[in-house]
Amino acid sequence: MNAQMQTFIVMLMVLIALVYVAIKAKKRLTAKNNSCGGCGKCGH
Repeated sequence: MNAQMQTFIVMLMVLIALVYVAIKAKKRLTAKNNSCGGCGKCGH
């Protein structure tokens, strides 16, 4: 495995982690504001 490939994999992992954190934060925000209307899918 060359260095360029390793760097790419690390960057990809960081990007996935950022997206995961952003989705969790967005879900927490919508749950706190309760602006979804309450369809029952997410437990509200």
